[in-house]
Amino acid sequence: MASKESFLPLATDESADLEVPMYSPEVPPTEFGMSSVQSNNATTPVTGEQHLYCNYCCDTRRAVLVVNVVSIVINLVVLLVVNVGFNFIINHPDEVEQDMTEEEKANLEQALHSGYLEMVEAMTDAFLVLSIAMHGCGIYGALKFKKWAVATAGSAYAISFILHLMGGSFFNVILAGALGYPHYFFMKEMNEGIMSDYNYHNVAHCCGGK
Repeated sequence: MASKESFLPLATDESADLEVPMYSPEVPPTEFGMSSVQSNNATTPVTGEQHLYCNYCCDTRRAVLVVNVVSIVINLVVLLVVNVGFNFIINHPDEVEQDMTEEEKANLEQALHSGYLEMVEAMTDAFLVLSIAMHGCGIYGALKFKKWAVATAGSAYAISFILHLMGGSFFNVILAGALGYPHYFFMKEMNEGIMSDYNYHNVAHCCGGK
């Protein structure tokens, strides 16, 4: 009568030299033989050359961080000044009219009674708050390497560039361009694999040095 016990092969010297691939059920292999964690950590092949802000200063990621922080501070100061100024004009019209001509006084009185100043103040506040939110997206995008957030902040500078160009304020045109252009290069470097959260420590630059 045949035995019902399972057959177990005997170990040999040849089998002892073989390396048995380890398999972890928590990290299943992909169809390419790499685990999902390994494939996610693989960096994108580098296809371009790194750009430094103003060709010398920091890398584009740090540039995006700095320019958006500066822009938020500027917008907060402008928001404060605008609200204080409009509130002073609305609450103290007599003091404002002291050095005005009769025509200017009439225009101010009309603006006060029609609610025009309140409307301008509300629109200015909304624009500044939206701008601050967009620049906040730029900071988040630089910290987390999120392209959509960097593009959002870059759009704020593009809008500012167009508005100042239409208004003939060429100083602000140059300023908007200088603050906005690192967003383009940062996104370009992320697309080319030069800049990522996996290899940033290898390409980080500050003031021309590592």
